[in-house]
Amino acid sequence: MNFKGIFAAMAALAILAGCGNDPNAGVGAKIAGGYLKGLTGKKAKPQPAVTDPAAYGPLALKAVKGPVMLGVVEKRNAVAILGQKGRNGPYVTWTSLSRQTVTLKHGILTATRGLGDDLMNAEVDSVSALIRTRRAGEANRVMYFLDGESKTYRLVFRCTVSPGQLDKLALGKNRITARRVSEACAADDLSFQNTYWIGSDGWIWQSRQWVSPGVGYLVAQQLRR
Repeated sequence: MNFKGIFAAMAALAILAGCGNDPNAGVGAKIAGGYLKGLTGKKAKPQPAVTDPAAYGPLALKAVKGPVMLGVVEKRNAVAILGQKGRNGPYVTWTSLSRQTVTLKHGILTATRGLGDDLMNAEVDSVSALIRTRRAGEANRVMYFLDGESKTYRLVFRCTVSPGQLDKLALGKNRITARRVSEACAADDLSFQNTYWIGSDGWIWQSRQWVSPGVGYLVAQQLRR
């Protein structure tokens, strides 16, 4: 990854955040929209919401060779360009400029590192079988976290998968018609709802996935495969 290029691209994002005014911005823009934080460690003034991913897509595509993803942590109003760090079978790990990592299995989140209240691991095969084939049904997912004493604990969620409408996405140079699929999960008094946008070949182009109570939701948009 060209980290120098990524830093320059991310700095430019703060400027471009105020430039998007496309009234026809697609679902990708609405999901990724939010306030951008400064990257220098200083507290920056809030920037206007991003309304058009096309404004920063070319910067991300230029900064990273090969597959590139845009990640947004909603709760923190933080955005990052992610490049592939490694692949182990179906597991793909993505890394940011600040060395935070996200691991996906067929596009479904299985682990994070460097976000604080990280997801240590997740067993997602059962829900993945429904999500990626865009079928309705119920299945379990298991998620592992660390408690206050750095001991691992697990939560078993019962999840309901529901396919929804078709949406048009503009991600990088890609123009995609994707099926929106929701995954509503609950375990005791904790619940969340993930959303995926899936192409006709089962590829997850965009998602909004719950990481942990402390991190909240991560939006991931694949700009180049």
